This record gives sequence, C-alpha cells and structure tokens, in this order.
Amino acid sequence: MFLWFLLRFCLILVQIMEIKDLIAIGTLIVVGIITFFSIREYIKRGKKERADFFLNLRDRFKDNTKFMAIIKLIQDDNDSELINVPMQDMNDLLGFFEEIYLFAQSGFISQDTCLIFLANMHLNARKIKL
Repeated sequence: MFLWFLLRFCLILVQIMEIKDLIAIGTLIVVGIITFFSIREYIKRGKKERADFFLNLRDRFKDNTKFMAIIKLIQDDNDSELINVPMQDMNDLLGFFEEIYLFAQSGFISQDTCLIFLANMHLNARKIKL
C-alpha cells in the first residue's frame, strides 16, 4: 500500500515538475539524510569521549595512593597525622577535586556521575588500613 502511494506520488511529481526540480528535491533528501547521520555520529562520539575521560579520571585517582590515604585521615579526624602530610600532596588532592567540580559545572560530566564517583571514593577510603 505504501509503495503504491509512493509510486503514485512520484508519477504525479514527474508530470508536474521538470527534471531539474526533481534533481534539486533528490539532492535535498540526500543532504538531509547525511546531516541526520552526521549529527547522530557526533552525539555518539561525544558520549564516548566523556566516558573515556571519566574512566581516565577514575584510573588517575586509583593509581594515586596518597589521595586515598589523605582522605582516610580526613574521615578519621586524625589531625596529628594529617599535619605531617606534605603540602604538595594536599594541593594535588584539592586540584583533583577542583577539576571534578569544573567539569561538572561545565556539563562535561553530569553531577550524578560526580556524586557516584565521590561516594565510591568515600567508601573505598573507609576500607584502607593505614
């Protein structure tokens, strides 16, 4: 039924329009299809880049044992040992949190993702034995 309607529509178009008009319409249809698939691919690539960034961020955090040790000291309110932590390590941890904040505020990663990341960090820091 649909093919019959489409064929009938095309025949009417051929009778009404000239070849150059049909070529222009065909070109617009092809451009529309290409634009649609390009936008879809762009969106997919953006999602993949955000996922790769977040996995890289998580790996950076897991590889740095100093961060987890500092967080454990903060959670335990162990001020006497926290004073002995080098200031550079504290600045690195603060810079890491600032980086997460900036990416969340810019919309590069969602705030829900940041909250899940910070909750997992909190739970993992509780498991560490100093």
